[in-house]
Amino acid sequence: MVSSLMKQFHRLLRNVNSFSDGQVEVLLDGINFDQPLEMFNIRVRPNGGPYEGGTFEFSIAPHQNGPPEVLCETQIYHPNIDPDDNSLCFNLISELWEDSVTLEDLVQGLLFLFYHPEIEDPLSHLFSGGESWFEFKENVKKSLRGESIGDYDFERNMREEKTVPLEGNRIERRHSMSGDDRVIATSGETTTGTTTAVIGVPRRFLRALSLGSRPVRDEAISPANQDAMLRRNNSDNGDSDSDNE
Repeated sequence: MVSSLMKQFHRLLRNVNSFSDGQVEVLLDGINFDQPLEMFNIRVRPNGGPYEGGTFEFSIAPHQNGPPEVLCETQIYHPNIDPDDNSLCFNLISELWEDSVTLEDLVQGLLFLFYHPEIEDPLSHLFSGGESWFEFKENVKKSLRGESIGDYDFERNMREEKTVPLEGNRIERRHSMSGDDRVIATSGETTTGTTTAVIGVPRRFLRALSLGSRPVRDEAISPANQDAMLRRNNSDNGDSDSDNE
């Protein structure tokens, strides 16, 4: 008989690429599907936000009753992750925990931490709590480049990036991940002469967002909002697929 945790794990495997927009990968090393689920790892590669370009691994030890044990296994400059013991200050696995929280909820919550870090109330001793958002982003960039922050030395954690030319003086920036290129930004002069950049949006959304007529600010677009954006643009512009066929 398959346990409820293993059922959740199977569901996570089916849906993780879709709900995370390809930003989360579930690692299957050491997983025995015939045994109770004791621990698994995920790899997070944010497409946007301050941690864009980095790769971060988490270990998750779920429990049938009670919150899971979650550790960040990658060195990281993050206000809500302790750099010494890798623990997280994450209310989904503390005061907000309910037995109805699924593994999918947990993984989405971890991805959320990369786009919405709580810098005013930090767990990490590398933060004073008084950093501005600009200072925070600059320090994240330094950590990803492998520089030091205070007396703490970071290892370089940046994915390879390449630029691909497009028609109309536009370019795409891509991160190479295990041979799979992901579009992380499209920019240049559009038909309206507007410089446009979309960070964290997969290729299939670029056309739906109508870059030439609806400029999008250079900011992270959370996966949770992308379906709504796609529906809104399809409603505004009509079914472009059928119009162009």
